[in-house]
Amino acid sequence: MKKPLCIIAFGVLTILFLFFMPDGGIYSYVRNNIAMSGDGGVAMDNYESVVLLIKLAISAALALAVVGVGGRRFRSAK
Repeated sequence: MKKPLCIIAFGVLTILFLFFMPDGGIYSYVRNNIAMSGDGGVAMDNYESVVLLIKLAISAALALAVVGVGGRRFRSAK
């Protein structure tokens, strides 16, 4: 695949994985393994931020893997 197409595919796949990834496992992981400090609203903001960053990292890794495999697949098809 060409570079601009890879960049667009990576962005689109990251957003799709981010929206369609289930939250339950990530919420329970953060709740059980990561200590949150702060009072009330600040702690909840930190909690939501950590969950969002973990989801974003997982989504980006999945998108990178899909784009990498797709790039190799299209390159070998020529």
